[in-house]
Amino acid sequence: MSLLKVTISMAVLMMSTGCGMLGNKALPKSGGSAGVGDNGCLNNSKNLVGRFLDGSISQQEWKSAFDCVNQSLGFFTDYVRGTSTDAYTPGDMYNLVKGFLITNRNVNPELLIGAFSLKSALFGGSNREFTKGEIELLKKSLERLQSITGELIPYLGIRQKPNPTFTELLELTAAFKRAGEQLADFVNTLPVGMLSDGALKALIQELTYSLELPIIDELGDKVFLAKWLIFNTRRDAVENGDWPKIFRTSLGLGGIGIALKSAVSGAHGNISPDFASRIMNDPEFRDFLWELLLQAKPYVEESIAAHNGSTPLPLFDHVIDALPESFLNSLPKRSLKMALRPLLRKVLLSNTKTGVDQGVVDTVYQFIGDLILDLRALDQFYLKTGLDRNSVSPQFMAQRLEAYLSTLSETAEKTRFRSIRSRILTYRPQFRKRQGAAGEVHTIQFGQGVGYSHYQNFMVLALDRAARHILKAYAGNRDYLVDTEVTAFFKDFSDILFAMKIIDATVPNFGGKRLQDMDLFTDASDGNLQGSLVELVNYAMIIISSGELTDRMRAEITPVCDQGLGTDIMGWTLVPAQCLRSQFHERLEYWIGDDFPRLSAFWRTLSPEEKRKAMTWLEHGSRRNGFTEEEFGKFDIGALGVILYYTESLFNRFDFDTSEVLSKAEVNSAYPVFKELLRKTASEKGLNTGNDFLLRGIYTYIVRHQEMPATPASVANLAKLAWWMATYSLPTTNYSADRYGVFNIVCQIAKPENPNLAPPNAEVCKP
Repeated sequence: MSLLKVTISMAVLMMSTGCGMLGNKALPKSGGSAGVGDNGCLNNSKNLVGRFLDGSISQQEWKSAFDCVNQSLGFFTDYVRGTSTDAYTPGDMYNLVKGFLITNRNVNPELLIGAFSLKSALFGGSNREFTKGEIELLKKSLERLQSITGELIPYLGIRQKPNPTFTELLELTAAFKRAGEQLADFVNTLPVGMLSDGALKALIQELTYSLELPIIDELGDKVFLAKWLIFNTRRDAVENGDWPKIFRTSLGLGGIGIALKSAVSGAHGNISPDFASRIMNDPEFRDFLWELLLQAKPYVEESIAAHNGSTPLPLFDHVIDALPESFLNSLPKRSLKMALRPLLRKVLLSNTKTGVDQGVVDTVYQFIGDLILDLRALDQFYLKTGLDRNSVSPQFMAQRLEAYLSTLSETAEKTRFRSIRSRILTYRPQFRKRQGAAGEVHTIQFGQGVGYSHYQNFMVLALDRAARHILKAYAGNRDYLVDTEVTAFFKDFSDILFAMKIIDATVPNFGGKRLQDMDLFTDASDGNLQGSLVELVNYAMIIISSGELTDRMRAEITPVCDQGLGTDIMGWTLVPAQCLRSQFHERLEYWIGDDFPRLSAFWRTLSPEEKRKAMTWLEHGSRRNGFTEEEFGKFDIGALGVILYYTESLFNRFDFDTSEVLSKAEVNSAYPVFKELLRKTASEKGLNTGNDFLLRGIYTYIVRHQEMPATPASVANLAKLAWWMATYSLPTTNYSADRYGVFNIVCQIAKPENPNLAPPNAEVCKP
């Protein structure tokens, strides 16, 4: 919006050069109601400009303001003689401004010095005098300026409507673009020259003070920084070629900005809380935002071209430095700068790797454009089939997707929808959106008969696009991530994510642990030490859902358990372990609710002691330092919430017959998932894990005896392990695991984030 303010400011500056400068002669009346045409006609300039910007001034009143200026200028040149022949000095003008233009407050003489500098830059001549010929040029310029800006008033009024239509807002952007082009063409006819940064800043400062126009307060530095960024021209002056660019770009981008703000703002001017929901459920809103992005693209590409194909990264550092602290919401500028480098080079696929170039533009618009087309096709599918948006059985969804595909005729349309069908059916229906006590929540539902929802299908398409892009950025041509690549991603962005209180950057091997989580505990996890596309998307759904639970735990438990222990490094209030356990462990059924119906039913069958042990195992397998009496902060609260999703996802995945018990065959089907983690854990215990028969024996031993074998390595334990190895593969040897057993498996093979500070697994995980 700063560029738009430049344009409006220029109009005020040009008006202030002439209006009311009539010596002792009577001023002509304008017929308006803004104080124009009387002594002190700029006394109400703040009101005049304010009502213009919100579209509440009439076009006739706006025209009257300009008419007053031109009448005053004509009257002035006819009846007032200046110090110089046929010319007026800043001193001549100062007395007239103080006596007739601004009568209700002090006027600094420096105002006229700055105004004459602007005059010289726009109309030529000396900055020490204003000739009658230049005044005639000013009059013609004001007539054109009034005509162009006056046409904007009805469009500026659109944003005052409670619910302006998207058509109206797009008409607004077209009107602003048209006005910018007209002003640029007009300025090209003027003998424009250079205006120094000092002269413009001084003039803006004096106008802000003299005319009470906060709209242009502190605008000087922003103007030159924006000019440098967009046009790649001098930062210490407005040059000849800058003038038309400023008017064209400021109004073009200003119109887009006004339309965007009008569409997304809530009651107090901030982004409306239903913004995300509108993106999902309002195709017209989504298409409108895409149209605004398309309108902005030429300006971005022109800017890149001005920088010879790449706007350098250091220039954006200056932009970040200029951002107000309130805009950043306490986000450290250093963190933002650090994240900008890998964002452009890796994620946005900059061709030059040194700045914003066409590669970045192509990446952004290709990604968003493809996603828009995907979501548009999804909405058309629901619209034309009339499917229930809340729940559709997997079989029926597959049938309707296939039937709808057969109705499409265009090749490109069929190709896209075939891909959409494949992506939807790749994921088990489980993700839903519903209205909770504190607003809209997004959770995974681990129950029977859960159907596909529009919300899940929407999220799958969006997350799938994002995951594919991350793979392209960090894995190259491969369709999976390995440990070093996940670690590299978090290394690139850990500082900014930590500053945003999203991750705890102090956790050792954070990236490796997250790869392990997605490789073990999603619907598609295969334990092969790789993060595939499907694992990434499933993992994202788990994190979103468990994040909702974590936020709810904080909101409800913290007020009860807050004992003034301070906050952790993530800014969350520390709560005592025993209090959290009393509120979460002992009230688990309340927290899992209808999202975990099978776990809720199983939980009611356990004794109080079994429940205590089960929660101890889960806590040990999730917390940074295992099961300890340390206070709970954000990381531990979040980990305790997400471990429920991990274990329930594992159980639901392998309990094929829904008997609520993993049979021997079902336990063995889960072995490949845990094989590599088990190999690593057993190796750290000094066990030989090179042989698959031995490793499977260790895995089934843990299931059967609920302990890691040979820990401690006593003769009795070794004999016990030897006997198991000799008998576990026999058809007559039985073992199984209910949820209680799965919790214990997690405890046995878990490795806390800080193992040196955690109590031994053998001690905590005893059955």
